[in-house]
Amino acid sequence: SNNINENILFKTFSQFKYLEELYLDNNKLKFVPFLSDMISLRLISLNNNLFSTIPLCSTSLEILNLNNNYIRQFYSKYCLFIVNIIELNLENNDIKQIPIEIEKCKRLKYLNLSNNPLMKYSESLFYIRTLNKLYLNICDIKYLPSIDLFSKYHSKTLTYLDLSENKLCSNLEQLTILTSLTILNLNNNKLYELHDHFQYMTCLEILNLNNNKLKHVPECLTRMSHNTKKNINESLRELHLNGNQLTSLPDDIMHLILLSLLDISNNSFRLFPEQIVFLDHLTCLFYDQLNGIRISDLPQEFTNFKYLKKCIFSNNQFSEIPLCIFKLKCLEYIDFSYNYLDGLQTEYLSNLENLKVINLKGNCFKKFPSTLFNFKWLHTVDLSENVYCLAPPNDLNEIILRNHEHNIDEKNQCVEVVAQDGRLAAPARLFAIINDKREEIGQTEFEFWNLAITRFGQSPTETGQKCAFFFQNVHTLLITQ
Repeated sequence: SNNINENILFKTFSQFKYLEELYLDNNKLKFVPFLSDMISLRLISLNNNLFSTIPLCSTSLEILNLNNNYIRQFYSKYCLFIVNIIELNLENNDIKQIPIEIEKCKRLKYLNLSNNPLMKYSESLFYIRTLNKLYLNICDIKYLPSIDLFSKYHSKTLTYLDLSENKLCSNLEQLTILTSLTILNLNNNKLYELHDHFQYMTCLEILNLNNNKLKHVPECLTRMSHNTKKNINESLRELHLNGNQLTSLPDDIMHLILLSLLDISNNSFRLFPEQIVFLDHLTCLFYDQLNGIRISDLPQEFTNFKYLKKCIFSNNQFSEIPLCIFKLKCLEYIDFSYNYLDGLQTEYLSNLENLKVINLKGNCFKKFPSTLFNFKWLHTVDLSENVYCLAPPNDLNEIILRNHEHNIDEKNQCVEVVAQDGRLAAPARLFAIINDKREEIGQTEFEFWNLAITRFGQSPTETGQKCAFFFQNVHTLLITQ
């Protein structure tokens, strides 16, 4: 890629008549010769090129990728040589209309028209009887066609629909007829509500409503059931409500009995909404409040999340990790970045034997909690953007500590201590021991390291054996004090 041109293709392609897959992404191609002669070609990928038309291909083609090109017209004649196409990717072009002849694509299941100036949900799409997945995000769509068209053509076949980043503002009753839909993406529109008939979309498993204008959780979501007498939702697994205008959650949210992921970040809750603690199957909870009202505590009932594996409370006002977090033994990922933490209750951390990742970026830590070395199951600790935090880097699988106070030598698994203009590399565990001992005797980091450099005469540029002796001397000095 990046250096193939049409002349090279002319010289070589005649030899590959029976080629089955061809990848020519990331070049500056405007056409490809001999494609129609490749009678065995099943897949061709031409993303990130300069095509202004869909190239003439063999009718054997099943997958065609033309994302990020300059195609302006989808002519009806194109449909004659992609009659056996199964997957068609035309994202980020300049297509304004879809011809009705696309119905000739009798096997088409996957169609990506994202980021094209379609301006509407083209009625031609309804004539693709086999369509399963349809991407129409970033197409400047304001309205949907009549519910009759959805009912007649797409109600039993379409399982995935992406209408995100458009300008939809109605209650979308037309979509409620799509009873086979399992994934619906409506993020970044202008929705104030959903039609009550959404409750009949009983196959819907993932619903993304991020960044709309919802002021309450639509009631229809709590009663999606095959049994109309039941007031529960037996299908929804993921519900994304990030970036709306929610001030509370309904008590009926507990009726989402199979919900495993809930994102209620960046809303206007005054307190953590306790109604969700009854969602027994929840494994992922997102509560980042960068653009919402921040909280500083969690209810004790939070311990009801017995199966919670991932929780995100970044951009809040926590001064410590609530103790209820340490009682959730299934936790694998904790994110309390950009809060006001200045320490970590490592005495409780031993309860979380499944924990792999702790993100503590952008807090107020003044030292690395070296007792973390006792927790061998940890993979990643992120303490970056804790300005005064000096810490060892690689005794865990990964420790991320990138700021102006120190730098990491990943090859030698050392941390560099910056004292005035001097840099000293310390073995990770030895550094942690020294730093803890320094704190016991009450010296600041700046005073201590500059005193040590003055006393032992270590040059900032010296490394290797001399550097090792330096830190051993420092350690001995601390022990004797």
